[in-house]
Amino acid sequence: MNDALAERLERLKPRNAATALDWLGRLLMDNREMSAWEHDTCTLPRGARRWRRRALAFAREHIRPLAPEVDLHPDDFDPRPLLSKAARGGFQTLIFISPIGRASIATYLQGVGLQVAVVAEEFATECGGLALRLMAHNLGIAPLILSGNFHTILRHFVPYYLKSTFLGSPEVMAYAITEPGAGSDLAGLATRAERDGDEWIVNGQKVWTSDLMLWIVS
Repeated sequence: MNDALAERLERLKPRNAATALDWLGRLLMDNREMSAWEHDTCTLPRGARRWRRRALAFAREHIRPLAPEVDLHPDDFDPRPLLSKAARGGFQTLIFISPIGRASIATYLQGVGLQVAVVAEEFATECGGLALRLMAHNLGIAPLILSGNFHTILRHFVPYYLKSTFLGSPEVMAYAITEPGAGSDLAGLATRAERDGDEWIVNGQKVWTSDLMLWIVS
């Protein structure tokens, strides 16, 4: 590259090109030098920015090295160590406020779903399968919160979140909805759970649940 071309390219860099603009143009131009990922991250609410950066670091350190192993030997992979690391990092308890969970009140006001979405995006960048392992349990957690039933929340949700938050527990919630004749059609669900003394009898059939079913919290 000759000197004339190098000088021209230098003048075209945003921070230098901005000097040729009037004051309003300089005010409107974002001439910060950063990656597209970082620029996009800066547009997010504060809580989502923080968790996206943490998720990126976690994914590169813990998910990326495991991805080839999972692809080659999926039946031999034990997800519990990874789940424990994710729990200790706060990624398993993102949809409830502190001290039970890791979300802030401000995050709730801005929309906690965005915070979960950016974490899932960073995890899936390294491995879609492991991202699903780490994030699918939110499907099991959300209905407990949305139920608004204090007894249900106190009995099932709070113990799970506290164990994940303070102990790094590898336990997860699972989601079982699909049946032979119903799935997204919730009105068509036929399976019922009926109490029989101290036990429950499940009448019906489920086609599958989330692939975390080995560690369903009872």
